[in-house]
Amino acid sequence: MSDAQALYLAICLLYLSDCIFWVHRHSVAFTSFAGGRWRAVFPSALLGNSQGGLVLASPFPPLSPVYLSHLWPMSVSPSHVSARVSQTFGSAGGPRQRGLLVAFKDVRTVEVSGTEVRLNGEFFAKTRGAPQAEWVSDFLVRLLHLTERERGKEIKKTLRGAFDVEEAGKKLSAIGERGFGLRVLCNAQFAYLFIVAPALVWSYGVLQVIIPIAVGMWLMAAVVAGVCWRLHKSMYPRAGEERVGAAAKMVLCPPLAVRATDILASQLLAGYHPLAVAHLLCGRRDFERLAKQVLLDLRYPMALEPVEEVGGATEEWYRETLREISEQFVAAHGVDTADLLKPPSQQDTSSGSFCPRCHAEYAMAAGECSDCPGVHRVAF
Repeated sequence: MSDAQALYLAICLLYLSDCIFWVHRHSVAFTSFAGGRWRAVFPSALLGNSQGGLVLASPFPPLSPVYLSHLWPMSVSPSHVSARVSQTFGSAGGPRQRGLLVAFKDVRTVEVSGTEVRLNGEFFAKTRGAPQAEWVSDFLVRLLHLTERERGKEIKKTLRGAFDVEEAGKKLSAIGERGFGLRVLCNAQFAYLFIVAPALVWSYGVLQVIIPIAVGMWLMAAVVAGVCWRLHKSMYPRAGEERVGAAAKMVLCPPLAVRATDILASQLLAGYHPLAVAHLLCGRRDFERLAKQVLLDLRYPMALEPVEEVGGATEEWYRETLREISEQFVAAHGVDTADLLKPPSQQDTSSGSFCPRCHAEYAMAAGECSDCPGVHRVAF
């Protein structure tokens, strides 16, 4: 392998590494391949662990950003807040969680440290990003000063806000307009790195053009970093640590600046439920597929580690509230939930039961599903 080929390979590998995202089991990534249709992608069960998995973004132009949507990192009831949620995405089971339970009457302070939320000075929960941590902190502070009855109403109101597709759509439109220049720069840098630079090396030789190419690559990355910094500061003013890290990464390793739009987009819709994001971005079939998985997961949650009775009641109250709101949202957008969640037809005449969550078939009628701990099989 020649020096030019080795250099080109290194640039390709650096760029591809930035197209790979680590996504938590409580999150969904929305990706578009080369400007095509949007898909809801779950973290990989094979390339991951109990906490999360890898997701590959499209590396080819026109470059589309990756939007992430997260479940709440906690279960909330009118009286308590628990650092556990029973929902999950994908087929690898639920992530490990701390079963910390705190009564609202015992909460004195709520603080944020990076992506961590602290109650009374102690670690409570880790969020999926600084914006979500700030939102969780503000939400919990707001609940502290309410009565239990008012708190229940506020939780339901906030949950419904997570399904507000009109507000989410406005954010998508805004980033489409404000981030247009950045997208053009990122696609231009892709063309420079993978079309213009190889053509120059092929025509004049690596020794003659290596320095001009390197200078041009760095200058383009610096411009992208500057534009991204300005936009990020206006959109996420309190995420300074994330902003500094992203800018340093792009300047020190110019190929990574090609995916700068992900820095702005990944947290843009983080506060909205995956069903709301899917309704905005995905086609009807993909939306119904995600809705079916979400609603079955809410109706038939997998068992978590045992907790005290109050903790279980908090998780159940939150899950049932979220299920009701989710089903109302799906029905409001023209999907028959009864038809969507109907039992599967029997594929094998020797099967005696099925799992109501994953619809796997079993010969024996009794017992739990082997892939869904805590979910009991149902006879055909």
